[in-house]
Amino acid sequence: MNRLSFTLNRWLVDPHVWSVDDCIIAPLNWVSAVKGDGLDLAADLRHTYDDFGSAQRAYQFFTDPLRMAVEYLEGRAGLARVKTPVRGDVALFKWAGQGGRILPTAGICVARGQFACRADPGVLAVSPNHLIAAWEVGYAGD
Repeated sequence: MNRLSFTLNRWLVDPHVWSVDDCIIAPLNWVSAVKGDGLDLAADLRHTYDDFGSAQRAYQFFTDPLRMAVEYLEGRAGLARVKTPVRGDVALFKWAGQGGRILPTAGICVARGQFACRADPGVLAVSPNHLIAAWEVGYAGD
């Protein structure tokens, strides 16, 4: 099983836990795993919020998601933006999520125009309503 399949299968069975393995942190964990340089991109985020509201109060992710994504993905991980993400790249997008509200979330590209994102419970396959930005991770499909 390749690393991306392993990650998505793990998302299916491991519980969604806010500020441990959620829609914000899971893509950062993916980037850290692929880069393999020992940098834990999400270290300072872990255990700092426990639901949607506290995540918003702490990081304004749901009203200004690009600010946080740029800080972590470009500033800390050194990733470059791409216009057309490919398998293994990460992206920030808006979609009509659980409950029908259009919200930003982050996910991993699994095919052109298709993304996997961490959900409660499990993982969702998403065709986003609006791609905000995407970053090349350098996943070679091991």
